[in-house]
Amino acid sequence: MKPVKEKLNGFHVALLVYMCEVDVTVFSLPHVLAKNIGTNGWVAIFLLSAVFAFNIFLYQILFRVGEGRSAFELLEGVIPKGILAPFYLTLSIFWIALGAVVGKNFILLYQILAFQTTSPEMIFLLFCLIVYALLSKDIYSIVKAITIFFLLTCSMNLLVPFFFDNWSLVRFTTSFFQGTESGQTIHGWLEASLVFVGFEFILFLFPNFERRQKVFKGIYIGHAFFTFALLLVAIVSFGFFSFQEVQALPYPVINTMEYIELPFINRLENLIFTFFLFANIVSTVTFGYMGQVTLKRIVPKLPDKVLVFAIILLVFAVGCFFRILRQTEAWLERGFYIEMALAFAMPIVLIPIAMVLKRKGKAAAHESG
Repeated sequence: MKPVKEKLNGFHVALLVYMCEVDVTVFSLPHVLAKNIGTNGWVAIFLLSAVFAFNIFLYQILFRVGEGRSAFELLEGVIPKGILAPFYLTLSIFWIALGAVVGKNFILLYQILAFQTTSPEMIFLLFCLIVYALLSKDIYSIVKAITIFFLLTCSMNLLVPFFFDNWSLVRFTTSFFQGTESGQTIHGWLEASLVFVGFEFILFLFPNFERRQKVFKGIYIGHAFFTFALLLVAIVSFGFFSFQEVQALPYPVINTMEYIELPFINRLENLIFTFFLFANIVSTVTFGYMGQVTLKRIVPKLPDKVLVFAIILLVFAVGCFFRILRQTEAWLERGFYIEMALAFAMPIVLIPIAMVLKRKGKAAAHESG
């Protein structure tokens, strides 16, 4: 008798969504808001969060209409797998490469801050080994590890009181969305939206969800908690620096950490930044997992450990291609634009397919009855 696989409940998924959305883009968020949205740009977080909450609602509709089936089952129900294979291959390579760029971007920034004399490739190799250790496990084990990472990363929100001495409400102007570099543009709002990329990973967990809509309450809670964390980050930065300084500093969050002083620790920002390593590991793992399950549809008989090893080799190879922080930032932005488009496109495409298959199933049941 096969062992019953454990299902993911709302609590697991809430933590997972939070960790999937936390990545290196959080450090530059206040700068992006000041540059593209303008004064009191933190208010835009409410608007952007609502848009992505609607995106989550689309996934909820898909889960209900598709009766919890995976995206692959839905697609293969109307399109032959042979035709889908090139599409699967393209998506899997994209997700694996995106995970590599996310990881290398963080490692390059980490190396500049804390390990100037250490080879970034060596640090990235250690990063990849941790990713391999997680990817080689089943999804439930991965989620349990992510729960621990959540506790470490989320604890950073407790540092907010340390900024109160240098924080001033006077730095918040009375105007809203003024003073941008290029005025209000669609590109500017899209760039500010990139920080929410990551939650679309839930699509690949549909077969692992409990067959109840309650699991989506966990997804909304995770998204709301992440929104709250972003508000903390933005409000602290906008009240800590002047508006012009936030526009000029590429990573205002890191700069605020430099002002935290404890009598028994020097350069506390390096220690704090290390905790965010776990969040970026989660991002690379989730994109790697998306690539893994997609490749599995093409080569179902390939052993999981062989496939994971090949994925990690590709992650390391792609990461080694990037050696300059500015280069990874540019490619990460491009990759996140594509991923954001996919996050909205996938449920929009799959919902009609799920409805067609549901009708076919009802018609077949009626004929057999």
